[in-house]
Amino acid sequence: MQQLFNNLISNSIKYKREGITPEIQIETSEATQEEILEFGGDPDIKYINIFIVDNGIGFAKEFSVRIFDPFYRLHTADQYSGSGLGLTLVKKIVDNHHGFIKASSEINAGTKIYIYLPL
Repeated sequence: MQQLFNNLISNSIKYKREGITPEIQIETSEATQEEILEFGGDPDIKYINIFIVDNGIGFAKEFSVRIFDPFYRLHTADQYSGSGLGLTLVKKIVDNHHGFIKASSEINAGTKIYIYLPL
């Protein structure tokens, strides 16, 4: 879990908007049955929703699933360093804990990562 938070917080800082102080919020709530059904999960299992919100550069909606693919990068290596594995590792950690993950974002409006883990 430490690696998960390290990767997500590092990404929020790395992909900050120029001239804007990065802000990162980490919050939790109990997931609703509707949210769990959206992922095909068992609605009889209680899940916690951990969400990480930043005010960074964001990305277009069509990339919200692909960003978790191995070596998938939205930017070239000369724009932003990295291997393209950070979010893949995050997804693998969530999968190993029998959870679900999704991202929502808008360009120049930040990103919100939703992590659902069984309680």
